[in-house]
Amino acid sequence: MDHPRPHWGLLAGAGLLLVAALVLVITNPLRINHDVTLHLLAATHIVEGRVPYVDFFNINFPMIFYLDTLPVVVSRMLGVPLILAMNTGALLLTGLSAGALVAITFRYDERHLGSKLAFGLAAFGLVAAAMNQLGQREHLFVVLYLPFLLLRWYEWRGRDVPPALSIPLGILGAVGVCIKPYFALIVIAVEGYWLVTHREHWRRLFTPGAIAFAATGLGYLLHLAVLPGVAEGFRIQLGRTLAGYGEARGSSPLLVLVFSAEVTLAAALAGIVIARRKETPQQQLILWLAIFMLGALVSYGAQARGFPYQLLPAMAAGSILMVLVLLPQVPPTPPEKVWLNAGRLLVAVWAAGAFLSPAALRANTHDLTGLTGAIEEQTAADEPVLILSPFPPAYKALLKTERPSAARYLPTMPIIFEIPRELPLEEQYATVTPWIDEMLGIVARDLEAAPPALIIIDNLSTCPSCPPNFNLHTYFQRIEFLAEAVYPAYMYLGEVDNMVLYRHIGEPGSAMAIPVNFGAGQTLIAWEMPAGQAVRPCDPLTLQTWWQASRPVEQDFSLGAVVSGPAGVIGQNDAPPANINTTQWLAGTQYVDERTIVIDCDAVPGDYDLLLTLYEPNFIENQPVELANGQPVGEYFFVTTITVTE
Repeated sequence: MDHPRPHWGLLAGAGLLLVAALVLVITNPLRINHDVTLHLLAATHIVEGRVPYVDFFNINFPMIFYLDTLPVVVSRMLGVPLILAMNTGALLLTGLSAGALVAITFRYDERHLGSKLAFGLAAFGLVAAAMNQLGQREHLFVVLYLPFLLLRWYEWRGRDVPPALSIPLGILGAVGVCIKPYFALIVIAVEGYWLVTHREHWRRLFTPGAIAFAATGLGYLLHLAVLPGVAEGFRIQLGRTLAGYGEARGSSPLLVLVFSAEVTLAAALAGIVIARRKETPQQQLILWLAIFMLGALVSYGAQARGFPYQLLPAMAAGSILMVLVLLPQVPPTPPEKVWLNAGRLLVAVWAAGAFLSPAALRANTHDLTGLTGAIEEQTAADEPVLILSPFPPAYKALLKTERPSAARYLPTMPIIFEIPRELPLEEQYATVTPWIDEMLGIVARDLEAAPPALIIIDNLSTCPSCPPNFNLHTYFQRIEFLAEAVYPAYMYLGEVDNMVLYRHIGEPGSAMAIPVNFGAGQTLIAWEMPAGQAVRPCDPLTLQTWWQASRPVEQDFSLGAVVSGPAGVIGQNDAPPANINTTQWLAGTQYVDERTIVIDCDAVPGDYDLLLTLYEPNFIENQPVELANGQPVGEYFFVTTITVTE
């Protein structure tokens, strides 16, 4: 029988570890895992009344979206940043799970054992925080399922478990497993082991808690089939994703362990602890957790992806196993030794954390500070941003800036699965499948109906599962999606953090120009001055112009916008029209340009001419200008009169 006295040193240590994780969260308030970002954005869509796989699309199962609606609601109710609400909520859930482990063992008078479980789980929570994995699906699975796992351990040992305790924990455990289908392999491992070794107790598969667990999982699966539109959308999305993963893996079979140092070490540890005797409850629990770890490794291998976060369940089991192995319980440890051992273990954890923290804090961060700054500079707080990327990190910038997402596809990963990897790159850039055409049609209609303030398109030449050297932005250029849906109302801003930015300018308004042809083949079709034509010295003057190329352009030209009067030039801005080299312009495509002309601080009040000219920078030779009827204008086109006031 386990010693009834709780291990106060370990309980205090568990609290300190969770406090350390909380300090890490608070001192890094914008640090969040990019996968968690996608789930939170999907949850935000749900909170706003949208239906997954009908109104928005993601390649994951929807349970994680449902769970993440909680931090979204809390963030909005309390007015706290969503990232902080997510990370602190995940830590709170970890603490509650550790407390549940203690409460369960206290109920069965094995308090010393519960203290060790709590310490091990708290250490795992600190590791998850350091690795930037708080709120990741594997992390949530561990903290939701472990209390039920412990309860099942007591049930298989023949202990009476009241339904009032087993049913709620069974429901929560099932919710954790439903986050990702691979987690079912872990349940099969632990339950299957006890069923094989205790065949005479097969009825324990049908306890109230186990029934609640199974019913919750079944209900979750059934709801996917009955919600209007969800079943078909989910089936298509899942089928496309699985096919893409299979193609990305090549000839690798589905159940392949991606061997690494971590997997080998975990398997060795599991083998060692399995070989131990199981005479005491602690030794039995070591075996139980070892089976859990092996199931977690099978789950990791079944995904055949090799991402480190997929090892989190095995790491959690390893963390608790380390505590159980390093702190033997029989015979009972004297109180002074209890505190000494707890202190040593805590120091060891802190030392490991100090050694690993610099690398851990840098790992999986994808800060994208340039992109975050660009979003804040180019948009207001309530203006939506559209991100088109096959890779999640770019979406973190939205949460950091608290801008709403205008994307239905989170991310656009299925689009890269539609591109045959065996084709030459140029043929890949020419491939448009029916699904890609449908998807881009939806995006184009959304841009027309509710244009976001900013469009961000991934410019990476490689990403997980992408065809080699395939670039999404280049692909959108080649298939003329940008020419049809983006260029007419969006201005190219440039590239930041491997992301290409376009800012919404809009279609031409009332201030239309007579079509004016420049000698290089570009036509000025409209202009506007959104802030008006009156300006003071030192102030900026904003000019918007819309252009169209009548034929391919063989040189890169610069557009000069000049404010001039009798006293000379008082303001000028020269740059490529639409900020895109004119040799890249497509005939018949509309391009929009916006530029700011700063008026000289010593400008004399009065009326000035706003002139436009197009020239080749290498020769400083202005192109001839003529009206649509062929009437020559000269080298400059007079746009309007600018009034400089006092």
